[in-house]
Amino acid sequence: MLMKRFIKAAALFTALAVVLTAAGCGSVDLSKPKSSTEGAAVSVTGSCDIAVNGDKITVSGTTDILDGAILYISVLSQDGKTRDSVKITKAGGEISQEFAITAEKYDDSVKSVTGYITCAPSLYGNQPDNVYTAYGRKFENVTAPEGDLVWNKDGVIIVFGSKSVDLNQ
Repeated sequence: MLMKRFIKAAALFTALAVVLTAAGCGSVDLSKPKSSTEGAAVSVTGSCDIAVNGDKITVSGTTDILDGAILYISVLSQDGKTRDSVKITKAGGEISQEFAITAEKYDDSVKSVTGYITCAPSLYGNQPDNVYTAYGRKFENVTAPEGDLVWNKDGVIIVFGSKSVDLNQ
């Protein structure tokens, strides 16, 4: 009787081990969304810089993303936490956003900061129709220099990042 229980338990553990091993062996293939047949490839370029001056952080840059697009400007600390952010509507090639350094957002644990200018199909709100017409519903028509595009199941995200700078408080 005890032997039958042991054999059943061993069989159960063996089956569980096989299932868990098989589940871990397969890799998830997350490829960039395919370009739609309706739109031609559209190249975008840009840059991002960050500067700390007194009690202000300025994230600035340039990009040829279409005017009217929703952009997300953010400041991240060395631990990857977003310390400041704002959504803006792009108008012109120059972008500049100032953030105040406050003790509640930038405590003693913050040693350095990095700035980002990003644009996504719907992550920050729906884009205007002209942006979707040019870039595709998932920004699948967008091309950019290596490192300026990332993607997930929802589409392509355009990312311009600055170098990290020390935060001298």
